[in-house]
Amino acid sequence: MRAEIIQRETAGTDRMTAILAAVKSVLRTRHAAAVPEAGIDLMFDAGVVARCRACNVSWRVARTQYKSPHWWACPSGCHRRGAA
Repeated sequence: MRAEIIQRETAGTDRMTAILAAVKSVLRTRHAAAVPEAGIDLMFDAGVVARCRACNVSWRVARTQYKSPHWWACPSGCHRRGAA
């Protein structure tokens, strides 16, 4: 049980590390970046915009929200519905 919790926390940390690296790249280069482990693509349009790879919904992510994991999940809930 403890090993499962640690594995989930590590996966979440790895996912956030990948997302934050992609955000940094997008802000620096203004070019799109793919984050397949999170199921999103990131783009620049006067700020960071995330797009769900499953349903193509896009949403803006403010600088103050970069480190909040829930901002990187599709707002339509498509991944939660697919996992159920």
